[in-house]
Amino acid sequence: MKAARILLAAHALAIIAMRPTLPSLFTWPRELWAGVQPGTALRYLWLFSPGLEMIFYALLAIALLCALFGFAARTACFIAAILLYHFAPLDDVFINASGPYSHGLTVDILGLVILAVAPATRRWPIVLIRAAVASQYVFSTIVKIKIAGLGWFGSENIRDIAILFDRLGLAPRARVVIEHPALASAIGFGWLVITLGMAATPFSRAAARVVVPSLALAHVGAIPLFGIFYPGVPLLLLFVEWPQGSAERRPGSQPHAADARSAQR
Repeated sequence: MKAARILLAAHALAIIAMRPTLPSLFTWPRELWAGVQPGTALRYLWLFSPGLEMIFYALLAIALLCALFGFAARTACFIAAILLYHFAPLDDVFINASGPYSHGLTVDILGLVILAVAPATRRWPIVLIRAAVASQYVFSTIVKIKIAGLGWFGSENIRDIAILFDRLGLAPRARVVIEHPALASAIGFGWLVITLGMAATPFSRAAARVVVPSLALAHVGAIPLFGIFYPGVPLLLLFVEWPQGSAERRPGSQPHAADARSAQR
């Protein structure tokens, strides 16, 4: 649980550090907000002045730092989750397209809420957090199949993606995929199998040992081949079985081996 808290807080902190001016969107002209769906402001509590939003953003960073270093950890996790829920949708609020958009930091939000309220001596909280990570991949693939069919994972589409990013100058090794249809087919099929296989990883250590490293390698390969870097990759470290600290166990008790075995079946 300590490792999960550190990973989630560090990941969220890194994301907001890369977006230091995110609250400035509240100062944009009303005309730019005209396309945002009605009720969005109420849903995410966008009811405050831009100056107050900047203060809230600073409080978010402080709460994440407290969660990272374990200072009033549960309270810090809860406050950080609420503020992340408030700010994260700004990341894609102007996107009007179908797709499994997670509104910024959904995994971090769910994970921090779980850490704030769940008992540290049980295994189910980490299983739920891993399920949140896995769901991104599973549902993203399901949406692709629903919208474009299995052809999305075919050689022709994978080569088209490589051509696009090659022309944009973002993928230094895209020609390898473009010139080798068999490789494009293998990439598409491999991504289909790996992402759907993520459904089993929160519950099966055997599946996690195979699927998660394969997914990490796929993300690494996507950088030169397609110019795509996914900022959620560090969250795959949540699938590592980190050693538990003594503070996470009940005094005088053994770790919950039965819980671990039942959760991983």
